[in-house]
Parts: sequence; C-alpha cells; structure tokens
Amino acid sequence: MPVPGGYSIKTYRYLRMAMIAMIVLLGASLVIEWAKTDPHCLQNSISAYYYTPVRAIFVGSLITIGVCMVVLKGNTEPEDILLNVAGILAPGVALVPTPGRGTCHSVPVDLGDAAANVSNNMLALFIIAVPCLVVAAIFIIRDRIQHPNQWTWMYVVGLAVSALIFGGGLVWFFADREGFIDNAHYAAAITMFLCIIAVVPSAVSAWLGIPPLIAQFLGGTCLLIVVSVALDMVQRIEANLLMRNYGGFLSGPGQKGKRIKGRQY
Repeated sequence: MPVPGGYSIKTYRYLRMAMIAMIVLLGASLVIEWAKTDPHCLQNSISAYYYTPVRAIFVGSLITIGVCMVVLKGNTEPEDILLNVAGILAPGVALVPTPGRGTCHSVPVDLGDAAANVSNNMLALFIIAVPCLVVAAIFIIRDRIQHPNQWTWMYVVGLAVSALIFGGGLVWFFADREGFIDNAHYAAAITMFLCIIAVVPSAVSAWLGIPPLIAQFLGGTCLLIVVSVALDMVQRIEANLLMRNYGGFLSGPGQKGKRIKGRQY
C-alpha cells in the first residue's frame, strides 16, 4: 500500500514536468513561426512574438509557468521567495505586451485595443491577488501556532515582498496607466529573469539531478535573455527621448537633441 507522502512527491514531480512541457511548447511554437518567415529574420526578443501567431501559447505558457513557480517550494526560504517573485511577475510579462512589435512575422496579427486588453487582464490579476495574499497570511499564522519550532520570519518576509509587488503594481496601474502599459513589461521581465538566474543553478541541479556545470549553463542562458531585454528597453527609452528632443543616453557631454524647426508664420 503506497504511503500518503508518495502522492505529494508525485504531484511535485508533475509540476516540474509541467513547467518543462510549457517551455518546450513555447519553443516549438517559436520554431514553427520562425520556419514560416525569412530564416535570417528574428524578432528582437521572445516577448515580441506576442505580435505573431505565437501569442496564445506565449501568454498561456508564461501564466502556467508562473503558477508552477509560486506553487513549487524552494530548497531554502530565500530560494522560495525568489521563485514566488518570479512566478508573480510572469503573468505580468505575458499580459502586458512589449512596446517593440518587431517586423518578423509570418502574417499580420490584429492586436485590437492593447490598452483595453491590459486594463482588463491586469485588473483581474490584481483582484485575484487580494484573496491569495489573505490566504497566505492565514497559513503563516496557522503555522506559527501549530508548528512554532519550524516557523521562521522568512515566511513574513516572503508575504511582505509579494504584497509590495502587487501593491506597487496596483498603484502604478491606476496612477500612470500609459506609463504602466509602456514599461511594466520590461520591469516585470527583467526582475523575473534575475530571480530565475539566482535560483536556476542550485534548483535545477537539485530537482533534476544534473551536474552543476550544466545548471550554471542554464543560468548563463537566462542572463543572456536578461541582457537582450535590457538592451531592447534602453533602445526604446533612447527612441522616446529623441522623439521628445532630448539627447538621450548615447549623446556626448553637453549635446542635446536637435529640434526640427519649421517655417514660422
């Protein structure tokens, strides 16, 4: 007769497999889209494939991976907090599209009203966050009462970080909707990947039993993704600054953007 703990172990294993399956699914969708376009033409980031037929799988995969990261327990409390932060931010990366549409797509995809999509979906995410935080707080209090010897203040730290992310995002969402739509994707993506980079080497090595060298390679791959996203963000900010007649980050000392003057009447 199987022990009850065996079901928990199987569930934990299936969650890991689900994350891997979502990554493979997203990769397969990207390859299919790439095969239908010019082989030398790639979008400037994976997020830019939101504007291609990959969109549905891109959004669904990121949300699923995010839920799995929140549910999975890290090997240590700090690692668990990093997983939770990455999991919380993953839906934001999926639901708020990157401003850079790119030009490499097999067919034009109608985005519809992007602002309305973001407003609806993110508001729903913020609403569901409230009961989740309340339930998490109840569990922390219950564990403090029932298992005082195993309880740690890191539980409170993790809850506070989660509440800070949702609270800060909610304030940004209502105070500056246009800025949120333009920049929330980058803020969430960079923070999410930094958390993953911090967790990947030890977590992958422990979960899958693979050599630490391979786990470090996976962490390096995540770092390259973060760098590409950061560079794309800098280019977008640079373009916005130039449009507003500022010199931008790449201008020399004392240089300013030149305003194009028209004939005055």
